[in-house]
Amino acid sequence: MTEELLFTTQDLDSLVALINDFASELDLQYEDSDLHALEPSITNLGNVARVLEQNEYPLPDAYVHILERYRQATASLA
Repeated sequence: MTEELLFTTQDLDSLVALINDFASELDLQYEDSDLHALEPSITNLGNVARVLEQNEYPLPDAYVHILERYRQATASLA
């Protein structure tokens, strides 16, 4: 049996701030040619983003931006 996790508004606001800050730092620190190295971080960010979506919270723009950059950069490697 799975337990349902409950998040407070403060928890979710903290996750939004965390994902926004981390995504912003990744965006500033990595060139497109190096984004492939971010796979573990992008996966972790995606897990947090899923929690936000499940709780009907909007995804931070910085996350959406770095995810798009990552997808574009890694699409050419596939």
